[in-house]
Amino acid sequence: FVNFKLTKMSDSIIYLNSLLSILAGVGQGIFLPLFISTFTSGTCDDDLQTGSYFVLFIMSLSFTIIFALGSYYDFYYEKLTWEQMSKHKITLITMGILDAFNGMLVVFSSSLGRTNGALQSILVQLIIPLTFIFSKYIANKNVNNSQIPAVIMVFCGVVIGTVPNFIDIGSSESWIYPVMFALATIPGSLMNVIEHKVFDEDPKYSRNWMLFMESFFQLVTIVLFFWIDLIPSFGTSSNINEFS
Repeated sequence: FVNFKLTKMSDSIIYLNSLLSILAGVGQGIFLPLFISTFTSGTCDDDLQTGSYFVLFIMSLSFTIIFALGSYYDFYYEKLTWEQMSKHKITLITMGILDAFNGMLVVFSSSLGRTNGALQSILVQLIIPLTFIFSKYIANKNVNNSQIPAVIMVFCGVVIGTVPNFIDIGSSESWIYPVMFALATIPGSLMNVIEHKVFDEDPKYSRNWMLFMESFFQLVTIVLFFWIDLIPSFGTSSNINEFS
């Protein structure tokens, strides 16, 4: 919202989009662990269970289809040109890969049997200080120094909130999953910063096309990394038959 004056209508749109973004983030935090937990033993034949990879794949595919329809609308009704669509190719591929790694780490660690819900809601706040750091040192954005105390407060809050949980976990291997969940904020933050950088350079760039390309390359990466579901302790399939 920096360096240009907004009309009342554009202000309203921004506030509405921000509200929807917050609601979507909260919804994912609640919905995703519950969605994964529905695929318990007995969901499939032979008492097998559908694991995290299925959830990751089907959600990525769904978003790809939704934004493909949005891009189709932009192409035929909003005069989206091939020249515009050919811009930022490497950036869009990078965003898709980062989104895929964020998704893999989040989905495979967000089962309530791996990372409890309260800890997830704390760890996800790491995206705030990371976005601040990446914006300043990667995107070279002029960050308001008055934001620094707020960022420090968020980081301290995360530390204070997580230390008792990790002490409670103790020496058991279950600490791996909260760490995975926390690491997911790194590609998530990088993706957001790169996305903002595209709009800094090209403010009128098609949002639907960007989200379609990002989702498409996320889906491609997820398909190529299907074997992660076979990794002991990380994935949920013991062999390729269980995976299928």
